Amino acid sequence: MLTRTRTQNNQLLSPFLRLPAEIRNFIYDCVFADDTIRVDMFTRSAKLLARQHNSPLALLQTCRQIRHEARHSFYANVTFDFGANILDNMYMMKFERDTGSSIRSIRIPTWLVMRIFGAAPNSVIIEHYRNDFQGKLVGLENIHATIPEALAKRLKKDEFESLTSRVFGKEGLRLHIHLV
Repeated sequence: MLTRTRTQNNQLLSPFLRLPAEIRNFIYDCVFADDTIRVDMFTRSAKLLARQHNSPLALLQTCRQIRHEARHSFYANVTFDFGANILDNMYMMKFERDTGSSIRSIRIPTWLVMRIFGAAPNSVIIEHYRNDFQGKLVGLENIHATIPEALAKRLKKDEFESLTSRVFGKEGLRLHIHLV
């Protein structure tokens, strides 16, 4: 009962919460745009990369209503970097019902790029990773990969896109290559 009263008070007293939902959603999208979060489930940490101050994660801790409203924008606009232990981190991350369908962008580690690229299209390796990722990231649209320049010279982007689509079980993924 106390929570309900507090929520109602927040809605009445907060100038931000009195804005129309469409404007609040636009603001959430702007706050979370172009951020990358490193997720490490072993240390139970989520670290924002490339920003020193003003973490947008603080917005999710403001109040329950804002957390509920902003959650989808957070998952849809942030790139998730699960690090070198991508499979373990994804396995240990407890996806809430709509989380896997909300995540749009991930960064895959260099070792996974090299394993995928080095595998034959119908190999056991591709099927193994496909089984690991199956059904976890159904909303995925973008894959970011950092690779050495030497590998980039041998990499045929359309071939790699085809292999990553097989691995993640989804067609039409956009691949963003970053060179080191």
